[in-house]
Amino acid sequence: MKRLSWKYIAGLFDGEGCIDIQISKQNYINPRVRMAMAEPGKEVLEMLANTYGGNIYKKNRSSQNSDWMDSYSWEMTGYKRCCYFLRQIVKHLEIKREQARLILWSETHLKGMNYGRDEDPESLSHIRKFVRQEMSAMKRDPHRLSETAQDNILGML
Repeated sequence: MKRLSWKYIAGLFDGEGCIDIQISKQNYINPRVRMAMAEPGKEVLEMLANTYGGNIYKKNRSSQNSDWMDSYSWEMTGYKRCCYFLRQIVKHLEIKREQARLILWSETHLKGMNYGRDEDPESLSHIRKFVRQEMSAMKRDPHRLSETAQDNILGML
C-alpha cells in the first residue's frame, strides 16, 4: 500500500478535515479528528484508517439530488491516536494549525480531568463549555492563537 507524505496529508486535512472535541458519558474531554470525502476519495480515507486507526463511515447520497455521490468519513477519537496524528502534521498545517496546537496542549493540561455535570458552582462543567466555545471561535477565525485559548482555559482552572 502506498504511503502518503505528511505534507500531503496536512494539505488534505486543512481542506477536508475537522478537529473538535467530544464529551464522553463519563464527562471527560476527548479530541476527535475527522475527514469526509466523496466516494472517489474513499481509498485515501481507508489508507488513513489502516495507518493511524479510526473508523470509516458511509453516508448515502441525498435523495434530494440524484447527481450526488455517496460520501465517506474517517473518524478517530482519543488522545493517544489523535495527538500522534496531529503531531505528525501540525508543522505542515496552515488553516487548522492553531486548533491542532490546542488539542496537543490539552493532552498535557486537560487529559484525565472529569468535567462533571453538577450544578455545583465549584464543578468543572463550565470548563467543558468554555473549551467548546474556544474550539468554535478558532474554527470561525483560523488565525486565532491557541495560546489565547490556553491562557483563558488555564485561568478558569
